[in-house]
Amino acid sequence: MHLVETSRLDYIRDTADHVLLNPDWPILPTMVVVPGEGPMVCTCRNHCNASKWKRLCPHPPRKPLGNNLSSVRPDQLCHAKLQPRIVKPVVRKGHNTVPLLSIFTCGYGGADCASVSIDKGFENNGPKAMNFHHEVLSFNRPDIREYANMLAEEGKVSDEMLSDWDDEYKRKSEQGDFDGLTWGSTFTPTVNAILLQKASSHDHKVAVTVKQVSKDGTQLDIKVSMTRSWCPCIYNMQVEDPSGYGWPMKAIQFQPQKAPSTSMLTWSLLGMISSSKELYHIVDQASGGHSYNTPSGHLLTYIHHKLMKHCDSASVRKSPFKATMSQGELCKVIEDYLLLTMEGRPRSSDVLFRYGYRYFEQIFNPRIFPMVSIFK
Repeated sequence: MHLVETSRLDYIRDTADHVLLNPDWPILPTMVVVPGEGPMVCTCRNHCNASKWKRLCPHPPRKPLGNNLSSVRPDQLCHAKLQPRIVKPVVRKGHNTVPLLSIFTCGYGGADCASVSIDKGFENNGPKAMNFHHEVLSFNRPDIREYANMLAEEGKVSDEMLSDWDDEYKRKSEQGDFDGLTWGSTFTPTVNAILLQKASSHDHKVAVTVKQVSKDGTQLDIKVSMTRSWCPCIYNMQVEDPSGYGWPMKAIQFQPQKAPSTSMLTWSLLGMISSSKELYHIVDQASGGHSYNTPSGHLLTYIHHKLMKHCDSASVRKSPFKATMSQGELCKVIEDYLLLTMEGRPRSSDVLFRYGYRYFEQIFNPRIFPMVSIFK
């Protein structure tokens, strides 16, 4: 599943790209049937280990001319572009050749020789046809269209070139060329990027209530600031497709061994929270924080480690939310929480089958989750 989870929607298509435009080197999906393993997807040698299988690989829009050759300028269909910092391919030395870099940035996260930029470039140098296609198709973005108009007003782009771009854009819009180029490409919404950036700070932690044993042996509940044992945002990448279906939701496999009475309620909660990034964020922002005896932190940790396979394991020292929690243990946490907080004697049917809107109301208590409303 991890091999094909992040493939493009047009992975199987009628036409094929060719490496370096060589018709003898088509790029086609290949599968083999391995005894004992079943159908397997063939990947390149650079994606042969498990740590790379599960990564969410971003997919940029397809090249306008149907080939793998890059334009002189990075693809302008994207809001942000990865601009290599290599000024010249190689520099000749006495005994060898070395790449020449204009900037090389080092930090605590490592070293890099590329930058992410939102600058737009409209110089029409190099391969005319390829650059012209990129510039025309980028007119599908209103901000780039406005930027082009501003360059024309400043005299940096001629009126004739702007008119050519606009005429060609209208013609290609009528032909539906944009859907074919962006279909299957992925992007990170601004809201998700901000959430991930904020949560990456060491100062951005959550309040967690934990049990602590005092010197005289009594147990005390204390509130501490702790790093999350789950990702602050799920479905951080979205996919473009003409039907508007978007990124496929994760499948929920749930079959506890002893089948406690809250099995169906737990399965439903996992399905709802893991399929809606908005609800996931609301649970993450629980008023008053999370506690060892409330479901929110346990649900988010279980979703992160057991359902969102692309996420890295996050082991937080002294955290009450364990990545190794089983399905039965999660059900037990929810059942204990309901028995502790719900008033009144439960009906006989509720003892065996705790499911219904009143249980959802208790899980999403308005004091803890003021942004959630449940209607009967």
